[in-house]
Amino acid sequence: MAIKPQHTKVDFALIVALLSLAIPALTSGCGSEEELAIAPPPGHVDLETLPEEDDEAQLELLNPRALRFDSNLLGRTRTCRLLHVGTVENVQRRSASFYRILPSRRATVRCATERSSGLAELTISKELVEELDDLGPGREILVRGTGDRGVRDLPVIELVGMRGEWEAHRRSSPIYAAVPSGADFGDSSVDFGVCAVEHVAHPTRLEEGLLLPLACRHAAGNSWITLRLEERDLNRALDIERGTQVSVERANGRFRLRHL
Repeated sequence: MAIKPQHTKVDFALIVALLSLAIPALTSGCGSEEELAIAPPPGHVDLETLPEEDDEAQLELLNPRALRFDSNLLGRTRTCRLLHVGTVENVQRRSASFYRILPSRRATVRCATERSSGLAELTISKELVEELDDLGPGREILVRGTGDRGVRDLPVIELVGMRGEWEAHRRSSPIYAAVPSGADFGDSSVDFGVCAVEHVAHPTRLEEGLLLPLACRHAAGNSWITLRLEERDLNRALDIERGTQVSVERANGRFRLRHL
């Protein structure tokens, strides 16, 4: 006589409920680092209420990374020296929740200052679409940070107008600098040394300070660290760029800046 297999009824709702209780308990003891208070995003800026700025202020060069930790820059017109311009894309209506005002086009760009550079999502209104033919590396454009969320996890800047050419963009750019080898912080026994910065990722603003991920070049490749900057050192974050030599130390599982 054939024996019928017995099927056990699984209560998936019960399993999910149990896992929701178990996972926090299992992970709460992982690591000895204190929880960090992440600062809320600055949110949209009412650009219409900001006072007009003089031409001299608009000539100041912008590193878009500064928009992540200096809310005073939001809504202010500044100059972006273009090192790189990615593919220009049409913005679809389904992306409306990412922007204060839905732009017509967007592109990933890199803006440079005299000492550093940073990536941003550049948005272009339908009124300025005709300027796209002149958008490219070596150009200077007027932009302002909007505080929009965007779709690239990058600071969002909107095109305000065109300026002119920037002739020395390649030879003066830090992103073309040669990077020597430094310490290998992937080795847990290395608690102090020089990070030869190969790449700088997007910072995370804390309620007090900043987290800045860095790729440190060493003889065998790259190792990533997250550098904790105190409130008093925020401006120094913009000086850390590809090719920079950063002296750091590891303390209580975190890396701290010693000096540049």
